[in-house]
Amino acid sequence: MMRFIDSDDTLVADLLASTLELVAESGGWVAPGTRFISREGQLSVQSDAGSESPLFHIPQTAFVRVDEVIWGEGDERLEILSVPDYFGDIELEMLYLQVALHNQCGKLPWLAKTHPWLAPEIPADVINAVRQVVPAFRQTPMSARDALWANRCFKISIDSNPDTQRLLIPLVDLLDHHSQGSTGSWTGSAFEVTAVHPFETTECFLNYGMGRDALEMAAVYGFVDLTSTIANSAPIDFVVPEVGLVRVLDNGRDAAGINLPLVVDTSSGLTTLSHWVFLLQNSTDSHQALTGNSGLEPAQAISVIEILREANIGLLQDIMNACARYETSQPLQILWEAARKNLAILTK
Repeated sequence: MMRFIDSDDTLVADLLASTLELVAESGGWVAPGTRFISREGQLSVQSDAGSESPLFHIPQTAFVRVDEVIWGEGDERLEILSVPDYFGDIELEMLYLQVALHNQCGKLPWLAKTHPWLAPEIPADVINAVRQVVPAFRQTPMSARDALWANRCFKISIDSNPDTQRLLIPLVDLLDHHSQGSTGSWTGSAFEVTAVHPFETTECFLNYGMGRDALEMAAVYGFVDLTSTIANSAPIDFVVPEVGLVRVLDNGRDAAGINLPLVVDTSSGLTTLSHWVFLLQNSTDSHQALTGNSGLEPAQAISVIEILREANIGLLQDIMNACARYETSQPLQILWEAARKNLAILTK
């Protein structure tokens, strides 16, 4: 299995090789010519597989149900306190392998230091500025372990249970995000991923999905998504001449993260939009979607969108200005660059 590994840490290499062996034991496989790269605790995947060719096949027996494990509270290392008796041999061994891998890579202390949701030095005015666009930002406590599983797990319904649960899917979780990456597919018995090379290199990527823009990705995942092609509007009220009060909500996704169609309500004496998404590529489709759902005249719809655009530009500039008032740190830089990415879409 070492032919698949390129690591600057021998223990990380051993843990990755053992993960590959256990995936194979469960009936899974990776494409020939695939390499798992480890550099200073950061993991990525490269493969010679052709674009859209099969890359991973990971059977359900190799998944780890992380929320059914009792964890220690520390933010320095993952600590397992107890494991359910019903975990199978492969799931149990995979759990211990992945815990050892992420501990060896120093993931918890790295997240605690760099993740905007976790970093202790984020000033209150920066937090408030971000909340104007992403209201949930730092509203609930999150541990470094929670952030790790938020980054690494997939929400899937298994075993005839209609509810989704967080599942660590080994090897797949090592793929970095790109908006043009593979989406992956759940077959009912295995998770499969095709090889996608957005940068025309051998590195493979996964699209983490859920229609998040760069600022939301920074808040949730802790990195800047420079590949994003959308900017979601902040929830906001504003007045448009000849239209009146317009309210934009933040109801663009359902509980499972599925993107929802635009809903416009004019029954309450104001025009309410369920959400709004600005696209990198200008299109009259957005104006038509608004007129078709609201009864607004085309000129009125254009005014609504442009005033909304200016309001969002101002909120993003507020985030950047707030971040710039302080000595640069990695989490502040992440928020500043994410706001700038959204701003670039709005001002293209």
